[in-house]
Amino acid sequence: MNRLATLLLSLFIFPLAVLAAGKAEYISEVKLIGGSSDEVSSLKSTAQRQGWTVIESNLNAGAGGDVIYLCYKTTTGSDYITDLYLSSSANPVASSITVNGRSYKLCPNEGGSHFTDIKGDLNSHAGGDDIHIYYTKDSFSDKRAVTEIWFNASSSGAVGKDSSDSAYDLNKGAGGDDIFMHFSTTTGSSASKGPSKSSKGECISEIKLIGGNSDEVSSLKSTAQRQGWTVIESNLNAGAGGDVIYLCYKTTTGSDYITDLYLSSGANPVSSSITVNGRSYKLCPNEGGSHFTDIKGDLNSHAGGDDIHIYYTKDSFSDKRAVTEIWFNASSSGAVGKDSSGSAYDLNKGAGGDDIFMHFSTK
Repeated sequence: MNRLATLLLSLFIFPLAVLAAGKAEYISEVKLIGGSSDEVSSLKSTAQRQGWTVIESNLNAGAGGDVIYLCYKTTTGSDYITDLYLSSSANPVASSITVNGRSYKLCPNEGGSHFTDIKGDLNSHAGGDDIHIYYTKDSFSDKRAVTEIWFNASSSGAVGKDSSDSAYDLNKGAGGDDIFMHFSTTTGSSASKGPSKSSKGECISEIKLIGGNSDEVSSLKSTAQRQGWTVIESNLNAGAGGDVIYLCYKTTTGSDYITDLYLSSGANPVSSSITVNGRSYKLCPNEGGSHFTDIKGDLNSHAGGDDIHIYYTKDSFSDKRAVTEIWFNASSSGAVGKDSSGSAYDLNKGAGGDDIFMHFSTK
């Protein structure tokens, strides 16, 4: 088995990381979309117009079969999801199950006929284990609420299957990438503070961009993950053509962490460092295809549009901040601006394609 596809994505995280700290937002709805590439492309566009966030991790990545994404909505109220569960039940798949006295509902699914016929099996058309996602809104004693969901290649802290504590690879038996599901919750009085990974003591210490054609990036992703990088499964050129581009990161529990990120529109020659508000920011390292590296990791490489580069700093702030999460989605709310602007900036500006906004949170 090789490595992961969404995602972060993450990071998720995809880690596709998903929500901005301090907004008291909890995940209220989830659904799966799956089918052929064309079917899912249309479903993604519709879902995003309807206010869903699509976690950019194909849950069948590398295994063939249907393209599958998990989508979610959030709430600031009390109607939130409290737990997620992976079940190996085969057809006929139960619409609800009981686990430890709580009622869990099958994650809604839509898309191609085969995908919906097998009720959103995460290995649809790819062989492998039958695996389905369930969720509950029943309460827990710690008053938890789910704040983030992400998928990556790391088994550390990942969700097990059928109440097992052992992390479960969503591509088990199907080949393809290693894909593990993660989620985090707020508990008790911390629920009012919104999601944060700071409780894990991990802060982002390094970032880099990988970019080029699909084959180049596939190889770069595998290498990066073997070297301990997490790849945020959001193609930063999605829908615009051009190079495939991903942001990767590493974390630390020490003091050598990134404190801020910055988007700059400086065109070639691109400066290796810039000064912003008295702090020194370094250009995000980049590797990959010759065009991508020649233009120093421009996020619109080979796609036209604005010149845009990511910079980072480890200089200190008065609030002693540390960056804990980075994620990308179609929502402009709380997104990073460009060149010190407070207005959210679409990374595909001028290039067409998907709306892609950069977010990060700090502790």
